[in-house]
Amino acid sequence: LDAAARCCVHGAHFSLPVSAIHLAAWGKSRDWVFRTLEDLAGRYRGVFGFLTVGAQDASRAELDFLCDFAFAARENGLARLRLADTVGILTPRRTFQLVSEVCTAVPGLPIEFHGHNDLGMATANTITAFEAGAAAASVTVNGLGERAGNASLDEVVMALKVGSHRDCGIRNRQLFHLSELVSQISGRPLPDSKPVVGPAAFRHESGIHCGGLLQDQRTYEPFAPAEVGRAPSALVVGHHAGARLLAHEVARLGLEVPDGAMPALLEEVRALGARLKRVLTDNELKALVAELNQNHVIRTL
Repeated sequence: LDAAARCCVHGAHFSLPVSAIHLAAWGKSRDWVFRTLEDLAGRYRGVFGFLTVGAQDASRAELDFLCDFAFAARENGLARLRLADTVGILTPRRTFQLVSEVCTAVPGLPIEFHGHNDLGMATANTITAFEAGAAAASVTVNGLGERAGNASLDEVVMALKVGSHRDCGIRNRQLFHLSELVSQISGRPLPDSKPVVGPAAFRHESGIHCGGLLQDQRTYEPFAPAEVGRAPSALVVGHHAGARLLAHEVARLGLEVPDGAMPALLEEVRALGARLKRVLTDNELKALVAELNQNHVIRTL
């Protein structure tokens, strides 16, 4: 905190252990926690315009002690209390109970939720925390963080906007650009299936999905790719291709298919996609059409 003050930052955060596991690991007592909170709050509350405290391992703490800790944070003039699910063990239902009980026990103290993703529920728990009364959340770009990471900025922003109809003031059309930048600098490529910003998040192959999207984008997408700064949806042909999309792709490439030959082409596309175990490139589709046309000419001769 002294170093932060020398850097002239406007806000600072410190955290203290609140679970029996963490208290034992650091050789500290509950009395030490309260003394330290009071000491640091008294010394630095006037140094920073915004000073907050974190409850380390709150998800495994005894509720009564956690509420006493929250009460002490409020009484010592701290701006916010961060509840940390330090090892990512919470479920949405338990998150709701934890946040709502602390909010009820200590009204007037803004709550922040800090979710880890060890069980894949960081984003879900973060959204639930907001629904339970939390005022803020810890997030990271691309979900980077210890072990399996933390709640992902892009997922939380869009889940709030689309699922909870809450605008948190983030310029969501910059999310994809930010995600790519952090991925490049960190050397951590995004998984194909990463929600919102992953390479496959707006890529469609299933025949019924692509057919629906050609009619109305809302059929199989929760929001338009442009909402997070992405290029339009990619409709690809492969093992799961449908007739409507194949016809669309043939027209897009300016190809001609003999009358009545589209079912045969669809069969070839699906077979090649299955053999390659991926979607087809434009050149591969052109080659199939060329072969189909050649065979058709030979048969007509």
